[in-house]
Amino acid sequence: MKRIPIHRIRNRHAYSIVEVAELLNVYKGTVRQWLRLGLLAMDNTHPILIHGSELKAFLLNRRSSKKSPCQPHEFYCLKCRAPRAPWGNVVDVIIRSPRLFNLQAICEACHTEIHKAVGQAKLIEMLKNLRVQQVQPRHIIETLQPSLKCYFERSI
Repeated sequence: MKRIPIHRIRNRHAYSIVEVAELLNVYKGTVRQWLRLGLLAMDNTHPILIHGSELKAFLLNRRSSKKSPCQPHEFYCLKCRAPRAPWGNVVDVIIRSPRLFNLQAICEACHTEIHKAVGQAKLIEMLKNLRVQQVQPRHIIETLQPSLKCYFERSI
């Protein structure tokens, strides 16, 4: 679903259905559907005119009604399209920088991988409710030393 550019709408301007469709880059049928769903038109005018402030308020209300904010211990699952807690409250932490961390977990409902980027302060708050299973290092020098012996020895 594409994002509608609400910032293009002028509050004190009246638009026809065709003008709204061109301004927001949507079909005329979409604008008519918005009228059936509750977008208010101006008083019985022909052609149908829509006030810019009404259009902007309708679209902002539609956008905010679709949002589902996550609690600090929840991740947004793209498959479920809803905030979900990690399975077993277990997360993996990937260190991106000294202040930025990526969290990975498994969705408790659909068992797909879920992700969340958090800062240091939020990570401390989240870890009160979650268990860390694995912390992945940031640089290759922080990993275990590789064995170079296998590269230099040849079996003849």
